[in-house]
Amino acid sequence: MTMKNKFLLLVAIPLLLFAGCARQKVAHELKEFQASEIVVPSGLQQVYARCISEYSGDGKTALLVNYYDSTDCSSCRIAHLVDLLDLYELGDRHLEFQVLTIFSPADDRYDEVMAELMRNDFHYPVYVDYEGLFRKANPHIPSDERFHSFLLDKNMRPVFVGNPVAGQELWRLFMTVLDNMISNGGEYRE
Repeated sequence: MTMKNKFLLLVAIPLLLFAGCARQKVAHELKEFQASEIVVPSGLQQVYARCISEYSGDGKTALLVNYYDSTDCSSCRIAHLVDLLDLYELGDRHLEFQVLTIFSPADDRYDEVMAELMRNDFHYPVYVDYEGLFRKANPHIPSDERFHSFLLDKNMRPVFVGNPVAGQELWRLFMTVLDNMISNGGEYRE
């Protein structure tokens, strides 16, 4: 075995082990997250058609949460909110389903985020969590942003984790889970 092959082998083995450990960590976080109950606190400010009101929660049987915390680039996320339009339209067609998009900007970015949301004049509700109430009420949500888009059943437990607009496979899986929940009164049955 040449020196170059030995070096590649020495580098590849730890990387493969690390990848396996990382997958196990994500699987463990996902399992714990799906066993938790999500709380949507009152006090979230709704920015909708240039109006501001508070989130009241209307007891839908399926709720898709898109959560953008203070570590996310709010401007980047706001620029891509149009990607969620299909989800909001799905909510218009299925009365049992609602999309909840929450921005939780850092204190020094709040005014900027509010101005940008109002300037964009989205025709669907977006909520701003000025006080970080969502994170405080849900400390069990992993910091990994892949866990920040999730579908909740009627008991407010995550049954699907991931952004369904990220790809066709995720969209199909999401629709399968959502259809299952709607036909079962808000509960996911395998």
